[in-house]
Amino acid sequence: MSMSGSNVTAWVVDYFKRFQMIVADNGLTECFSHERGAQQKCKRLILSLKPPALNQEVKQRIRNIHADAKKNSKALFTLVVEKATELERQFIRLKLQKQEASGREEKPKVKLFVEKVDSKPTTKPDAKPKPANLPIPPPGPCPKCSELHWLRECPSATEAEKVELLKRFRNARTTKKAKLKRLDDLLQTTDCAVMLNGVLELPCHPDSGSDFTAIGRSHWDQLTSWIRRVTLGTSALRYRTKRLVTATLKAKWQVQIHTAAGPVEPMELVDVLVVDVDDGELLVGNNLLTTLGIDVDRRLEQLACRDDAGPAGDPIQLDDDMPVHVGEPFSINGDHDIFFAVEQLIDRAVDCRLPQVENYVHASDIWRLDLRADPPANVPLLEVQLREGNRPAKCKPTKNPHTYTSSYNTKSQWSISVLLVKKSAELMDLRKTVDYRTMNALTDIMVAVMPIISLVSENAHGMNHFDIFDFINCFRQLPLDELCQELFSYMTDEKIFNPRRVPQGCADAAINFQKTMEARFTSLLYQHLLIWIDYLSLYAEDIETYLEKLDEPFSLLFLLMDHFGLNISAKK
Repeated sequence: MSMSGSNVTAWVVDYFKRFQMIVADNGLTECFSHERGAQQKCKRLILSLKPPALNQEVKQRIRNIHADAKKNSKALFTLVVEKATELERQFIRLKLQKQEASGREEKPKVKLFVEKVDSKPTTKPDAKPKPANLPIPPPGPCPKCSELHWLRECPSATEAEKVELLKRFRNARTTKKAKLKRLDDLLQTTDCAVMLNGVLELPCHPDSGSDFTAIGRSHWDQLTSWIRRVTLGTSALRYRTKRLVTATLKAKWQVQIHTAAGPVEPMELVDVLVVDVDDGELLVGNNLLTTLGIDVDRRLEQLACRDDAGPAGDPIQLDDDMPVHVGEPFSINGDHDIFFAVEQLIDRAVDCRLPQVENYVHASDIWRLDLRADPPANVPLLEVQLREGNRPAKCKPTKNPHTYTSSYNTKSQWSISVLLVKKSAELMDLRKTVDYRTMNALTDIMVAVMPIISLVSENAHGMNHFDIFDFINCFRQLPLDELCQELFSYMTDEKIFNPRRVPQGCADAAINFQKTMEARFTSLLYQHLLIWIDYLSLYAEDIETYLEKLDEPFSLLFLLMDHFGLNISAKK
């Protein structure tokens, strides 16, 4: 918006007229006719306001006082005229103050024409005296008294204070220049470093185009005494410079990568090739990236299959898993795995000189390695409350095959997108994830209090015997109210599935599980038991009391399986 004239109202009218002309020339009149279009019109008028000072003033006024100007163009016009007038007055006032401070007078706009008597005068007229040197205004207020004058003219500052302030100002300016000079050096540093065998730290460079992790010969010489060396024949490696280099040595190293989020260390030793290229970096190849669960090609495939609705998922065609039917007998192999895991728990108890625990471990069928076709827990159903006036959430069909199914409803009004993501480096190791953020925004979240660990743990002060029980897939063991199952429906390319258990990602899932467990174990809570969502910590002062709490009627194990139908993990 040009402000070259003197009539502010005319500037604003011209600005709004030009916007209407642009809209009409491009055939967008209908787009700004309804209520939402008026809001978009005001939004674009505000974004295009100039100068920036006027733009900021209008935005701040709309945010604090005139909220109706975001939807009403007439209110916006009045507000822009008001703020533009204030800025023009402020500009004129500052201009006059500057002229008075410099002692200059404004030149007259009307030129005086003097009749020319002789084109070549014989005598040179007297030259006008040059004006005296005017004082230069200071660039800013005085650092001592905040008045507009130079520091040397400050009446309230002593000579020692003037010298000290001047010295401090010069040091700050020198430090600022020094930082700017070192900016290029700072930009060249890397944030990713790697520690080899715990003794040598080097910068690293991830490169998914290289099949192997590689290091230069000079760093190999520094770590010769720490490396298990394997001699190769000749191996060709395409390096970062797109040229082939030869590696004749391979070593197994302990690698720890330092990132901005924290250190990352693979569980196994990493094969590293020694090449004859010394560039001061460790080349992180595809073998190490895959071990850490980073597959660049796989991520690109997922990005290529996304649509406008969000994550569309996995392009790989997968066969559906075998359906699980409630009531059918379990496989022998599954029971054998659980028995083997329980035997390991018994061995650990014997090693700790607690052979009596064997009887309690075999007492009830509560141990699981994964969630099977067990019925839901015998606890109250979760009922999700929606806010008033909410409309059903919808999404577009995804391209993921349904590998985990429960029941389906082809007429559901609610649908949420689902995506299969990789759990590890294995190609078929996938996890089903559902984006419940839209549903959580419509939910009236349950009001409850979570325990403070630092306070409730004081109940276990002085205890000598502890045990921790971990629920397997805790949320999925709890039932979901039938009226709420449709709210958490998720859509695939074939059907809309309704979960029958509490889904992972539900806003009320964690607090509902905490409240349910506290209500079930009231007799033991804070006396011999602490609960934190899916973890139960049983404690006692002596081993006799600990075994008594496991052996007494309605003990912890009995309540878990026989009464409530809950399952705990045999791995922990």
